[in-house]
Amino acid sequence: MDFKALATNKTITGEIIIAKAINFANLLNIEGFTGSSGWLSNFKKRYNIKQYNKHGEAQSGPSEEELDKEREKLQELISNYDIENVFNCDETGNNFIELINVIYFILTKVLFNLGLY
Repeated sequence: MDFKALATNKTITGEIIIAKAINFANLLNIEGFTGSSGWLSNFKKRYNIKQYNKHGEAQSGPSEEELDKEREKLQELISNYDIENVFNCDETGNNFIELINVIYFILTKVLFNLGLY
């Protein structure tokens, strides 16, 4: 197995398993090993390896290296701004939704007092 791939939550495909098996076969001087789809199927059955399909964010998650690079870029980008002017998009979205809820509440109260609601 590719332990680096496991540690970074990368997808381990059948091709990766076959490539690693061929690599081990070469290291152990096993000749004639091809890592066929039949071998892969039997290997997965023997060691109870299941296939899972990733969906949504799990499918497109970046590696730790990619995250570190992006964090550095972000730090460089926001270094030109005062910290009180830097906002998390999620927080901004929550503030916007909160504002809409307050406006809705006020409008409902005004319309109720006018007898229009």
